[in-house]
Amino acid sequence: MGRPERGLDAIDGPVERFVAELRDLRRTAGNPSYRELARRAHYAPTTFSSALSGYRLPTLVVTLAFVTACEGDVVRWEERWRLADSQAREGATRSAEGVGRAPYRGLGAYQPHHAEWFFGRDRLINRLVGMLSVRRAIVVSGPSGTGKSSLLRAGLMPRLGALPVRPAFMPILMTPGRHPAAELSRRIAEIAARTPHEVALTVIVDQFEEIFTGGMGGAEQAEFLAALRALIQSPHGRHRVVVGVRADYSERTADLLATADNGVGRLAVAEMTGPELRESIVRAARQAGLAVERALVARIAAAAPGTPHALPRISHALLEAWRRRRGVVITVGGYDAAGEIAGAVEQTAESVYAALDVSGRQALRGTLLRLARLEGNGGVTLLGPVPIGANPAVVTAVGRMAFAGLLATTPETVEIPHEALVTAWPRLRAWLRGGDILRVGAPQRVLSAAVSVGVLAPVRVSDAAGGRP
Repeated sequence: MGRPERGLDAIDGPVERFVAELRDLRRTAGNPSYRELARRAHYAPTTFSSALSGYRLPTLVVTLAFVTACEGDVVRWEERWRLADSQAREGATRSAEGVGRAPYRGLGAYQPHHAEWFFGRDRLINRLVGMLSVRRAIVVSGPSGTGKSSLLRAGLMPRLGALPVRPAFMPILMTPGRHPAAELSRRIAEIAARTPHEVALTVIVDQFEEIFTGGMGGAEQAEFLAALRALIQSPHGRHRVVVGVRADYSERTADLLATADNGVGRLAVAEMTGPELRESIVRAARQAGLAVERALVARIAAAAPGTPHALPRISHALLEAWRRRRGVVITVGGYDAAGEIAGAVEQTAESVYAALDVSGRQALRGTLLRLARLEGNGGVTLLGPVPIGANPAVVTAVGRMAFAGLLATTPETVEIPHEALVTAWPRLRAWLRGGDILRVGAPQRVLSAAVSVGVLAPVRVSDAAGGRP
């Protein structure tokens, strides 16, 4: 005979209520043993007994497998699960327990003002800083999701002002955007106006691949490249140009920046090593006064290699685990409930989507279709920021997605912070392909549709996001 199940009180909270309802479903199905349910669902018996312990919300995948084994209504139970998940996350957010700042960034890149939370890349930062003394142009390249933007923004930028060089490096951080040559000229003029003495400019261009993928005209591209080469070839040799670019455009970028007198330095950004990843997780938590269960760090380190867009997906899973922390400890249970690396982005996005009314869902779909496109080769191109406008349904939908860390906002604009949102959220990919079918990643490949559960009040973008994540 198995151990008695932990007693649950419906007033305990959303997790306890949900698990109590799952137990009732089992009793309605004739109270089959966990071993029998596991046989039907092709799971280990301990998976179901742990899921119904009441200590944490079971994952959506396990919940649907359990419901299917009990011959329950998977669509209705998915609705119940999303309601419980939303309520549990809201409760975790309200109970800040003295820890006011999240140590992880979700899908967004670390910015210069996040340097205190950025760990695990000292080796690459030191190499990059060292290259500045011998190379006028440097190409930082790597696959999407390896942390190039964070390396440049939160790693290199804060170091520039502390370097013992004269004149000091004056950084200009930019992305190509629509008119990069004009933007660069404006930024240089601003520095000249407020700095009477000579300066050494360090122009850092993140997401340089936009000059190839963003529909930029040939004349605009040529003007921008000419401006960068003029800085590289400056007679006094003080200026530097550092670009971050996706690996598939690195050779082309290096060729465009090379000059007769100046070769281009190359720095490849690969996946974090195991020790680097552990440092990035544990030291960021420690900075926030938190601890991370060792088993959780080991789980992530084992799952990360080979995962597409690994770092932003890890960061989002950890952000969701942080929302579900127990006291000052980020736990394996919170990580599992968040959906782990593989499912956290989809789970969070679907929870936000399910809580929107019909107009909110339509507004979210319309907004996201303006922010990305799928390429014929299966790749994703992000289309940059677009105005949010004043439509209340759009403002609410965007605000909730930004609060969840899935969209980046300013008071006026919204954009997708990383293509991982597209690759990890099947519904969004279906929209971009012109369809509207969601495939839930359960072992039985259950097809279901989330419905509005109306648990969230309207959120203003300025309240929810407070700026770009």
